[in-house]
Order: sequence, then structure tokens, then C-alpha cells
Amino acid sequence: MKTAGFSVPVPVFERVQALAQRDGISPTAVIRQLVQLALPLAEMGHGIDITRLIVLAEKFDLQLDTLLAKLAPDEVKDLHVVAQRRAAKHHGA
Repeated sequence: MKTAGFSVPVPVFERVQALAQRDGISPTAVIRQLVQLALPLAEMGHGIDITRLIVLAEKFDLQLDTLLAKLAPDEVKDLHVVAQRRAAKHHGA
């Protein structure tokens, strides 16, 4: 891994520190995660609109919930538990 130094405004650094404390990781790890999320979008020429990404994710989630509730109602009840396990296993969430 390559080491680099960056300067950010104090309010941004405070936000990064708050995330790091909340998640039990270092501020460097927070910055690394943010870069890993945003860099591919920037490389593809997309603007980084977090609100839009959240709205799209929520819309997709609601659409999928609606379909599953109609097509497989018995399997829907435990789906969130499975999703949480997968998020923890594959994404460290």
C-alpha cells in the first residue's frame, strides 16, 4: 500500500473522526473506504450524488420487497436476517 498525506478542512476531519469512532476504525480506514466508494464513480465520469444513490438503493429495496411479498410471502420474513449476515460476511458491515 502507498502512503499519502492529505489536508482537509477541520470540519471534514471532525466528521471523519466521528465516523471512525462510531465504527471502531481509524480515520485512515474511513478515508480509504470513502475513496474506494467514490473513485470508481468519478473514473466513470459520474458525479457523486450520495442522496441519489441512497434514494435509488431504497427504491430498489422497496421494489424487491414488493415483488417478494407477492411471489414468495413465506420466504420474506427472514430475508433481512440473511441480508445482514451477508453484509457482515462480504462487506464487514
